[in-house]
Amino acid sequence: MKRRFTKPAAVLLASLLLAASAATAASAAIAGPSAPTFTTVMRHTPKILFPVPGAATLTVMDEETGLPVAGAKYDLIRKSLYGGADSKIGTYTTDKDGKITVSHATTGTFYWRAASEAEGYAADGDKHDFTVWAAQFADAAANLAKPAPEPEPEPEQEDDGYIALNAEKAAALAAFIDENGRYYEGNAANYYLLPAFYNFDEKRVMEVSLVHYADEDKLALAFGRAMVSGETDDVYTVAILTLNNKAEKYFTYTDMDGDTFHMTVDARNFFFTLDPDAVVWSADYEGLTAYNAEDGTETSEEIRDRIIYELRSLLIDFQDVMEYWGLDMTVDDIGFTMHDLSEDITFEADAE
Repeated sequence: MKRRFTKPAAVLLASLLLAASAATAASAAIAGPSAPTFTTVMRHTPKILFPVPGAATLTVMDEETGLPVAGAKYDLIRKSLYGGADSKIGTYTTDKDGKITVSHATTGTFYWRAASEAEGYAADGDKHDFTVWAAQFADAAANLAKPAPEPEPEPEQEDDGYIALNAEKAAALAAFIDENGRYYEGNAANYYLLPAFYNFDEKRVMEVSLVHYADEDKLALAFGRAMVSGETDDVYTVAILTLNNKAEKYFTYTDMDGDTFHMTVDARNFFFTLDPDAVVWSADYEGLTAYNAEDGTETSEEIRDRIIYELRSLLIDFQDVMEYWGLDMTVDDIGFTMHDLSEDITFEADAE
């Protein structure tokens, strides 16, 4: 009887595994090498913007000629974006081409500001803004103007004792008008008016008034001829002389037709006399010009002469008003000089 041998289980398992390995190797030999396997890991990296250097150029030119200005000094200032103080980068000087170039200017907002006045030019008070983005070039320009010529000094005037308006007496007069006059609310300014009346003829009187403009603290002398004893109160001429602290006095006149004219006179050279019947004419009158208030055109000589006559009459009336109210003030206190013609002295148009 033949003896049968039985393989242990471990030996059998090893044989099966060896067979399976051989089969896999044979299959691989037929199909080729297997593809590699990759494992992908996803990560989030935040994006960070780093300052990138750029370049800034300032060109300074003469505003009139367009030529470059060399030697001009400017500060480069970075603007604060968060409400803080602006920061100065540095001070630079233009070259012969009128240029300043600063490299490595990081992204941001800047401005050029004059560090000092360029020689021969007026001060540049502007801020010349520009912005640098990434590696771009940022250009700015400044145009410098020539300085305005300094006014020539006025020649010194010798003190000749002339008083355009006696300030002390003028203040006392204003107070007297306010206390004794009547207050009016005018369209242009509020004022106090103190009148005095004189007979003009049998039916008419002349009213001469002292005026104090309360809003402007200004004095004036005015007269008008009115029908006060008849049925109407018709003012047909009105003249107003502004009393100021200058030799040049402003005079306005409205005639019977309602047309208004104005004229500026130098009180130092305006001759007149207290004698209303005296024929007085000065060569200085020829230099006076009267204007139409409506359109600013010059009047005719005939109207100008009429206005001069009215002004001379008003100055005579001023003396009478002072006596009427018992005030210590003369035409000399308001800048005008009265001429005594008791010796029949007259002034001709061609007098020197």
